[in-house]
Amino acid sequence: DSPFQDLTIERVVIENGVTNIGNYAFYGCSELRTITIPDGVTSFGDSAFNGCSELRTITIPDGVTRFGASAFYGCSSLTSIEFPASMTTIGDKFLYGCSSLAGILVDADNPNYTSSGGVMFTKDMTRIVACPQGFAGTYAIPDGVTTINYEAFYGCENLTCITIPDSVTIIRDQAFCGCSSLTSIVIPDGVTSMGSGTFSSCTSLTAIAIPDGVTSIGTHIFSNCTALKAVTIPARVTSVVYSAFLNCTSLENVYFTGTQAQWNAIAIGSDNECLTNATLHCLCTTLPESLHPYLSNSDDFYYYSHPEAAAALKVTFSSDTSFEKNYDFLHIIDSTGNETIYTDDELAGEEIVLPGSSFTLELTSDASVTDYGFRITSIEAMSEEEYGQYTLINDLEYELDDGTYTITGYTGPLSELTIPSEIDGIDVTRLGNWAFHGCNGLRTITIPDSVTSFGYQAFLNCRNLTTFTIPASVTSIGFGPFSGCSNLTAIMADANNPAYSSVGGVLYNKDMTTIIACPKTYEGTFTIPYGVTTIGDSAFNSCRFLTGITIPDSVTIIEHEAFSGCRSLTGIIIPAGVSSLGNGTFSHCTSLKTITIPDGVTQIGTYIFDSCTAMTAITIPDSVTRILDIAFWYCTSLTDVFFTGTQAQWNAITIGAYYNDCLTNATLHCLCATLPESLHPYLSNSDDFYLYAHPNASAALKVMFSSDTSFERGFDYLYITDSTGKETRYTGTDLAGAEIVLPGTTFTLEFTSDGSVTDYGFRITSIEAMSMKNTDSTCC
Repeated sequence: DSPFQDLTIERVVIENGVTNIGNYAFYGCSELRTITIPDGVTSFGDSAFNGCSELRTITIPDGVTRFGASAFYGCSSLTSIEFPASMTTIGDKFLYGCSSLAGILVDADNPNYTSSGGVMFTKDMTRIVACPQGFAGTYAIPDGVTTINYEAFYGCENLTCITIPDSVTIIRDQAFCGCSSLTSIVIPDGVTSMGSGTFSSCTSLTAIAIPDGVTSIGTHIFSNCTALKAVTIPARVTSVVYSAFLNCTSLENVYFTGTQAQWNAIAIGSDNECLTNATLHCLCTTLPESLHPYLSNSDDFYYYSHPEAAAALKVTFSSDTSFEKNYDFLHIIDSTGNETIYTDDELAGEEIVLPGSSFTLELTSDASVTDYGFRITSIEAMSEEEYGQYTLINDLEYELDDGTYTITGYTGPLSELTIPSEIDGIDVTRLGNWAFHGCNGLRTITIPDSVTSFGYQAFLNCRNLTTFTIPASVTSIGFGPFSGCSNLTAIMADANNPAYSSVGGVLYNKDMTTIIACPKTYEGTFTIPYGVTTIGDSAFNSCRFLTGITIPDSVTIIEHEAFSGCRSLTGIIIPAGVSSLGNGTFSHCTSLKTITIPDGVTQIGTYIFDSCTAMTAITIPDSVTRILDIAFWYCTSLTDVFFTGTQAQWNAITIGAYYNDCLTNATLHCLCATLPESLHPYLSNSDDFYLYAHPNASAALKVMFSSDTSFERGFDYLYITDSTGKETRYTGTDLAGAEIVLPGTTFTLEFTSDGSVTDYGFRITSIEAMSMKNTDSTCC
């Protein structure tokens, strides 16, 4: 043992053949940074690396079965450690003082131990063995754990809060000793045993309630809990062992759930003066009430515990309950430690609900005027079901409107919410405007059949809502009900709903003529069914994974913000029959490059292309007479505007003065008054645009090029873009004497040359309007 104790060494390589690292082998080697351990080692002795404060990593070979007590005690630079499958035995405090340790890993094949989230458990996950001392913040012990082992959280100085599941029944010695940042902890009712020193030196702990099943408070269990002000002790406790409350210098109040006689019968050991000197509040055997009137210098405590197990207590105060306003107060503290303060007649005739089966009251007065005081007329135990319903209704905000309730808000913690069909016997019929705005905790919400309508953006920014079903009773839904519901995968409508239907998780009106909402997680291309005539307000708003959409010719109206925030949408063809585009229709479509507005549209609304930062070109029909403010705000890539009318018609358009600079600063290409043709020969550095719109309505245009049309092959090109946005490139003599057919009544040409050799260029000799019949025969 102790072969290298306290030596100044930085690096060690242990030779093959060594099978045991003895007790205190490297004790106090505070400069040791790295060590190589051979495969044959099977045991680490007690304090083997105790005090090796510079040791950052260590690789433990498979085959090691035992780690002695304090094996890595004080290895304050060690950040992680992995134990092999062979490990069977670990000693006390084997990782104590490893203040930088963020995670403990155990080989998956180890038959005795396992790890989850960097915390070590027994293999069956029923006992928590060790939490790394570098763990910071909040930790929730997994459900199913029954025992918190000896020193499991010892010295976790940055642990601020811990959640213990109801499955835990045993907390062993010093389990939370030295958790100096732990401010509060709720011990489940099922815990029947707490070891000595369990919360010793938890210097931030201010209050704690010992569960009813505990019969003995062990030695040093709260020693040096210098911030502890209040403790609740159950009536079953028969002994408080010596030094249990040693140096609890802030302890002021002890709440005992039994009678004074029961308290007097408890055996209290030595060095517990901090407990015995605190103010004792024993169980009220009758309904609590003050003196009437109360004394002018009152500072009275009352503790009440209901004889029945209860989820909550419904407490009713007399109608004459009152205190001098803003000078005298009744403090009510429920079983969770939550305190509410009342004054004046705030409690007169009132009924309040307190969680748990016990509560405390403190009446304080300022030594001047007095009043009646308080009197509790009844205390009623509530079941889990009754309390759950009360809590839900208490967390809902609602208002009476024409004899029924409208839900206007929700402030509760639930992830799965079922809205009640009635409150106090009055039907709930409506979800108001923004009712659940920003309720990020909600994952599912069930709407009762009593509800008939949803208000404006009722579920705005419920980002974790995944699915939604509209009951048969709902016949009215306001604008953008699911805006910002970024994880919504499906919207379903009850098959018996007379106003709405759903197909593939997408919501429509009943006759499938209006598409109302597409879930935000939809990916890829979506085809709107033929027969839909209206794309509703915000129907595809924030569908950020939508890359393409096919709109049928049946659509004539696209409402406000229909495609706003479709960031992956690169292109869209709007049918010729669309005559109305709402405000903000394509705002924040940051991948949209080009778009053609159909001929029937007369106004381009506000924000319609706001922040379409990739859009380089747009075609505007001569039917447009007005472009509103902010229509093209932040369209920073817009370079070309194609207008199917003349310059005079463009000049007559009313263009909003605010934030349309991106439009007015782009290059304008107006309608060709004659058949398009280039210079002959064209210039060597040509970059020319031509826009043509036929004066007659037609299904397509038949375009004839002259026989001498030609360009320098492979270097100079003519790009022809039809009214659907399809672009075709030509070079050389590809178009000489050619006849091509282009759908619609407009097309654009862009001619580019590379700055070297030139050629004849192009000349269109005729453009002929084609009817649908002519088009069909041509296609055949």
